[in-house]
Amino acid sequence: MCYSTGYVGVSLAEFDTLLRQIWFEFYPRHGQTRDSCGFEHVFVGETDTSEVIGFHNWIQFHLQEQKGNLDYRGYIFSKQVFVKKKIVKV
Repeated sequence: MCYSTGYVGVSLAEFDTLLRQIWFEFYPRHGQTRDSCGFEHVFVGETDTSEVIGFHNWIQFHLQEQKGNLDYRGYIFSKQVFVKKKIVKV
């Protein structure tokens, strides 16, 4: 990667290497254990103790809903409260 410009290098091989690194190399969420990767987080979903984190893929979400494993009840908008000229989400 060309860090001075923020763009990927000129060759397809450099792009391929970077893409694989971003999506498939494990990284630690907490502490030292490398137990998570970008692909899993976005497309498969993962849990942190009893809480679901990740799971940003609407196709996987739809398939799990069809199986009866979850029930999407719509997006809940958070309230925005103005406190001394600062926006606070509640």
